[in-house]
Amino acid sequence: MDLPGIPRYTRKMLDNSGFRVSLHASAHGLRRSMLLGALLLASGLLASAQGHGINNPELFDSVLHYHTEEVTLPHQLQVQPAASLRFLNGEDANHVIYDVWGGSADPSILGMLLPRNLSPVSEGGWGLSLQHLDTGYVDARRWKNVQAQDVLKKLQDTSSQVQVLGWAMPPTFDPRTGLLIYAAEVKLPGAESTAVFPRVLLLGREGLVLMKGIIEKKHWEGLKKELQNLGHSVQFTAGHRYTDVQAGDRLYDYGMSALITEQPIQDPEKAPFRFPWMVLLMGMGLMVVLLGKRVRSRNLTLQAE
Repeated sequence: MDLPGIPRYTRKMLDNSGFRVSLHASAHGLRRSMLLGALLLASGLLASAQGHGINNPELFDSVLHYHTEEVTLPHQLQVQPAASLRFLNGEDANHVIYDVWGGSADPSILGMLLPRNLSPVSEGGWGLSLQHLDTGYVDARRWKNVQAQDVLKKLQDTSSQVQVLGWAMPPTFDPRTGLLIYAAEVKLPGAESTAVFPRVLLLGREGLVLMKGIIEKKHWEGLKKELQNLGHSVQFTAGHRYTDVQAGDRLYDYGMSALITEQPIQDPEKAPFRFPWMVLLMGMGLMVVLLGKRVRSRNLTLQAE
């Protein structure tokens, strides 16, 4: 997966440093450490990589295929980047993840949304990758039971890889659009500064889109302003949107806080299976086990149960 004219200085540097961690870990790569992309940003290795050769944003961007017009993706998805954003397909997104951020290529990544005015190799550059998760329909009535401080405590109690400091943005949910947005501020092992993990989840009738990234805290405000634009840049096609739910649709069996904390999940035919919050943060994509429950009624209004 080499980029024409762009040597893998980042990969060589990281191999020599002993870091073999993956920002977007696959199921088969989980046994390797999961924090390379995070350490890359938070410890300043990205700046070092730029100093070793990937220091020309114009040259780097010239070999990527950015889209600013509408793009059709699998799973009944359409991307129309906001005026401040641009889109990379899955192949180019993996180039950025692998060659710049030192992560592992992940075929489940459908693409990436990035700012138009910043290259991935620029200071403060960022991108949120897109993955589709076949969860079934998430009942909006569960949202009233979600308490931000309770969810935060669960994150702090269940995360062993990083220190969760607090919310950089507490969870918010809009049942009209199906957008669940939140961001946690964390302290990474060996890092001098803190980092922020922003997440944008677009819920649909049959599944959801997970948009995830990482950024140094000092650059967070610029990305924070774009989170709504990121969410509105991706849509399910008509008939597959969150408000298109029909009686008989498959139902996600866990509360909405489970989308954030990734609590234990049980397949009725298997033993209970647990994996940590960092899996959701770092990109496993194995977020739920489907249980076959069904929506009883289309009238799912936002109310406490």
